[in-house]
Amino acid sequence: MQEGRLKPYYGRFGPDWRRAQTHVHTTYSDGNMRPQEVVDLARGVVNDLVITDHDTPEGALVGKEYNADFEARCPDAPELRVWIGQEVVTRWGDLIGFDIKETIVCNLSAENAARAIKEQGGITIV
Repeated sequence: MQEGRLKPYYGRFGPDWRRAQTHVHTTYSDGNMRPQEVVDLARGVVNDLVITDHDTPEGALVGKEYNADFEARCPDAPELRVWIGQEVVTRWGDLIGFDIKETIVCNLSAENAARAIKEQGGITIV
C-alpha cells in the first residue's frame, strides 16, 4: 500500500461486501481536489465512488473517463466503479442524483428534480 493512502476497513463485514462513497465534490464545484485526484485517492479504499458536484455532472464525467483510461492501462489495479452524479439544488433543499446521463437543472421543486433524475434512469437520495 502506498504511503499516505487510506487502509481499507471492513468492520464487521467481510471483503465480499462493496464499500462506497456516495457524495464527493471536486473542483468542478466546491471541492478542493480534481476528479482525477479523487479517483486516485478512492482506488483500493472503496469499490464505488459517486462524484456529486453541485449543479453539474462534469466532474463525474471527467473522473469516470480518467478511471476507465487507468483501468485499461492497469488491469490488475483494484476495482473502482465511478458513477456519474450531481447534487441538485432544489427550491426545498438539495437532492443527490446518481447514475445520471446529463445535467439536472437547478431550482426545480424537489419532486420535479427527482422525476428528472428518474427519467434518466438515475437514483435519487434525499
